[in-house]
Amino acid sequence: MDRMASTGLGRPCAILDDDFDLDIPMECDDEFWEHPDPEQRFKQPAGIPSTVSAFNQQLRLNRIMAFALFTIYSIKTKFWESILQQWDQHIVTELDSALNKWISSLPEHLRWDPNQNDDRFFNLSAGL
Repeated sequence: MDRMASTGLGRPCAILDDDFDLDIPMECDDEFWEHPDPEQRFKQPAGIPSTVSAFNQQLRLNRIMAFALFTIYSIKTKFWESILQQWDQHIVTELDSALNKWISSLPEHLRWDPNQNDDRFFNLSAGL
């Protein structure tokens, strides 16, 4: 919520990545958390795409947005401009690289496909 509001308003984030120390959730849907065999608990079956992966990808994209907000809209921008000769080009290159890495890491079921048969993944990919 903070990242989306900050992006929409062009303002720095109120909550930084360093403000929390949680790992990204494991990519296992709720229905696979419990299983009679303890070895199978919390394991996403092979061949069944996880819906949690969309949330994780959104978290990764939010980190990129936070970097853009911190570097482009930060009060510290003038300070950094005095240090880096080619500030704009450097930041744009970093953001472009991060976005390219993010898009290439998307699982197949979350890549945009207007012919996606599964409405759930169609909506998730549209949201990303």
